Amino acid sequence: IKECDFIHSDLRECDFHKSIFTDTHFNNCNMQKARFTECHGYSINPMNNNIKKAVFDLPDAVTLIEHLGAIIRA
Repeated sequence: IKECDFIHSDLRECDFHKSIFTDTHFNNCNMQKARFTECHGYSINPMNNNIKKAVFDLPDAVTLIEHLGAIIRA
């Protein structure tokens, strides 16, 4: 999924399984129960998107925490 803007989008229960995101933005979206398993390259700010019960895999899910200003060390 390249250069796509999801703004005020209803993405409830969407299946993005195995998607690769490039320059894609999510802003004020409802992503409840969406599936982001085996996905790469996404940047989703949990502060301005509803990700309740959405499914993510590690290590890519770490990007959710980075939006909170945390520093992640390996």
